[in-house]
Amino acid sequence: MEPQVQASFIPKKPLSTETPGVSHYGGILWFVALVIFVLSLVGAVGVFAYQAYLQGALASADQSLTRAQAAYDPAVIADLVRLDTRMVQSSTLLQNHLSPSAIFTFLENNTLSSVRFTDFDYSVGQNGAVSLVLAGEALDFSSVALQSDAFGQSKALKDVLFSDVNIDPATGHVVFKVSALIDPSLVLYRNTLTATSASGGAAATTTGQ
Repeated sequence: MEPQVQASFIPKKPLSTETPGVSHYGGILWFVALVIFVLSLVGAVGVFAYQAYLQGALASADQSLTRAQAAYDPAVIADLVRLDTRMVQSSTLLQNHLSPSAIFTFLENNTLSSVRFTDFDYSVGQNGAVSLVLAGEALDFSSVALQSDAFGQSKALKDVLFSDVNIDPATGHVVFKVSALIDPSLVLYRNTLTATSASGGAAATTTGQ
């Protein structure tokens, strides 16, 4: 008897038409797309939340500003502004105000007993320079010389010039003229106040002792 041969066209293993590696590559692409989508969604939520936070903070600041403005009377604020402007202007005027009386104090302290002044004139130039012109009378020429030295050594006067030195026939005294520039710090009113305060304090200390 001939052996029976079983003829079958059914494969023992399932046939697969899938190319190796294609499915794995598609899975990676899908995962990357998912990650990008999630990140985009999180970013959009974050931007929305931050925008809402900024709007809330702005509204809160606006309310605080409104309450602060309501706490002050606009009329009072306007008065305070005007008062501040006047105080600044007054301070500026005080800083630049000249006090000619300081010149008389200077002459009183720096004039010899043998010399007297018969005429006084001072002027302020456009550049702020203060000029002084005096007419005087002395007992003799040596008194004039000593007075010239006293003015020349003073830091309050500059460019001191004695001129027209002559003998007055009527009295026999020596007459002369003096011209000089005055240091602006001497005639500033604020310096006069400082000197007056210092003198008052020293006098009070002496009296207390």
